[in-house]
Amino acid sequence: MSSSAGPASKLALKSSSVGPADKRGRAWDVADDVPPEEEEKSLADRVLTLGPVVEGVRAASEHPKLFDMVLYVTFLALLTYVTLQAQDQAGVWPSSAPYDSARMLHRRFGERFLKVDSVEQWFDYMEKEFLDIVYPLTWYSGSAIEKADLGFAGAGSNSPDNFRILGAVQVRQIRTQTATCPTTYQKELRNLVPVCVGKYSSYTQEQEPFGPLDKGVRRYTFSTSNENGESSYPGIFSHYDGGGYVTILPADGDRETKNKARAKIQQMRKDRWFDRQTRAVFVTVNLFNPSTGYLTPLRLILEHPAAGGLYPSVSLRHVPIGALYTQYSKLSTTLPEVLLTISVFLYVAWEFNEASKVTFVEYFSHFWGIYDWMNFALFIVSFAFRWAAYGAAPTAKVFPPANEKFVNLESSCWHVQMWRNLLAVTLIVAYLKLFKYIHQIPSLSHVFKKIFFTISDMMYLLLCFTFIFWGFSLSHFLAYGDDVKSFRTVPDTMIILWRQMFGDLDVVDEMVAANRILGPLFFVLFTSFVAIVLMTFFFGLLRESYVLADDQNNRITLVQSFLDSAIAPYLGFVSAFYCWVACCLACMWPVSAAYRHRVVTHIGICASLCEFSKKKNYYPSIVLLQPNAIPCKLK
Repeated sequence: MSSSAGPASKLALKSSSVGPADKRGRAWDVADDVPPEEEEKSLADRVLTLGPVVEGVRAASEHPKLFDMVLYVTFLALLTYVTLQAQDQAGVWPSSAPYDSARMLHRRFGERFLKVDSVEQWFDYMEKEFLDIVYPLTWYSGSAIEKADLGFAGAGSNSPDNFRILGAVQVRQIRTQTATCPTTYQKELRNLVPVCVGKYSSYTQEQEPFGPLDKGVRRYTFSTSNENGESSYPGIFSHYDGGGYVTILPADGDRETKNKARAKIQQMRKDRWFDRQTRAVFVTVNLFNPSTGYLTPLRLILEHPAAGGLYPSVSLRHVPIGALYTQYSKLSTTLPEVLLTISVFLYVAWEFNEASKVTFVEYFSHFWGIYDWMNFALFIVSFAFRWAAYGAAPTAKVFPPANEKFVNLESSCWHVQMWRNLLAVTLIVAYLKLFKYIHQIPSLSHVFKKIFFTISDMMYLLLCFTFIFWGFSLSHFLAYGDDVKSFRTVPDTMIILWRQMFGDLDVVDEMVAANRILGPLFFVLFTSFVAIVLMTFFFGLLRESYVLADDQNNRITLVQSFLDSAIAPYLGFVSAFYCWVACCLACMWPVSAAYRHRVVTHIGICASLCEFSKKKNYYPSIVLLQPNAIPCKLK
């Protein structure tokens, strides 16, 4: 008996599957799964329904990670708001408060100061330009400044500023002891330099009084950081302690203030206050803008390293007063910061609960277990700096300070700046954590599988790159460290090589000028190894890893499709062009067609490339190998 059914049997099978009849007696096919009532509806009525949406919401609500993701997205929204408030702007339209006013102060004080190249120029700047900015007495029109406007820095300039001086201006010098040069010099060399002053460090810092005698004591005496209120500073050549020899320039708020300050500066010049033992001079002035509510401790630093020369720089921190004193803070800024801090500790408690459900080793064997705690650590440290700023700020008893008193706002503003810096790093880590929940989406899970599949190979390649990059950094530092500014330190060398790797070639001319042999040689070697060899290895390893991952998952990913469509066709283009040229040469030879055919056939490289191109289905090669693309027909 045949197992195949004829037309009659098929009709019987179909008639036996007839379902219930509608009200008009017409039966509908169960296999069609569409009742007659639905057939009478329009296509739009059947498609535009809430059924799929309801099913999607129900399926999502049953996902175990949905609640976690909603909570974390809410947490990120709060973090984003705190970030925008930390810069005192919405982040969309430019605000003149944090950026423009800080740049204006930098230009106002630093435009001439950064050109100081000698001790005489420094004293000239302090006597004239600095005092004219800090203690103006006349308007740009020549009329005298009213008493209410005295004490505003730059008030008499062509662009009157709105920065009020807080307290006195402090000038602090840091000195190095004598006899601090290396002791390995021979006696003959030591006799040439009876008094030798070496490099600065906290161990060689001078603390003995110096200067002319004034009533039996030296005029300039040392004070510690606790006594003068200053804090340490990381300079260009060293990390300077907060102690030093302090001179206070008064800020009495009257017309005699400028003359008193000038008299002190002139006395310092006469006493030869700056000498070979001087390693750094700090001029600190605290400014407050009542319009924007920003405090700005500003420093003019002049470094005098043991190697010689003067190196001026300007440092300022621009911080809202509410970040240092709660009585001046806004509820819309402080409350979200408090809520975010509480949220972090609630998340820590949650993760402790999750970790208690499994063993310690099992919890931290997962990538996200380690990542979460790294994220928590960054949050805790960053907000520790944030709340420590309130404790580091001068107390209300000394703030705002009297005109003749100096207060140190640098330390508290530094805490706020460190909070911003760490929060900036934390933002990257926090937003990358979104992938913990995104990789649960089925349509994206295969992408993350392939990314994690290639991590081990990428780490080995990164290790090789690190060794090569470190070797080239040391070689460039040794070859150009004395001649090219970009290579004067190892970190500077690594940064400029990284920029060079991405196309910033401005320093190449300086390299060639510094060393006509090693300059071109090192440039060619570095670009060859890093930009060509390592990048080729990277793309090749990436493609191979994705192909292996596809063999395991039996699925072609978007990245592999990109590699096949963007990189591989160029290989086909090269092979096709080579075959086309070979065919042209064979056609132009004055020999028989059979011989031409035999020549082209026996070109092994051309044949293999063509076959490879056809097998891989690279479209550029197929186009070029069409019969009408060959000048003559090979038979």
